[in-house]
Amino acid sequence: ELVEAVPMPALTSLTVHCSLVNGGAALPGTHVETPPVPLERCVRWNPSPWWHVGPQVCDLPPSSRLRLQLLGISPDAVEPVELASASMQVFDFRRVLATGRVALRMWPNHVDTLHAPPVVNRRTEFP
Repeated sequence: ELVEAVPMPALTSLTVHCSLVNGGAALPGTHVETPPVPLERCVRWNPSPWWHVGPQVCDLPPSSRLRLQLLGISPDAVEPVELASASMQVFDFRRVLATGRVALRMWPNHVDTLHAPPVVNRRTEFP
């Protein structure tokens, strides 16, 4: 099975969308996003009040997840293009809030023919 390659418009800036989700649905009042920053060799976001969300931690369901989405912005596109995303549990199995630094792997949402060669997924048949 081949992964379908999608041509992507030239990107000029990036933004990050952050939300808390539970059961696949975003929790009300938890969606925040960074201001767009120019696409350069080293992209940095300065800490700002955009990380403060509505609900109190004690009001969050124990199965809440933090979802981060990296989006590219093109002057030709109507909507930003989702480049990659990652999510993590907000609470551990003891219902303790996750704290500290966490390394997350961002998963691409599609193959971009402009910025990367096409990828072939090979299906393995098991007897």
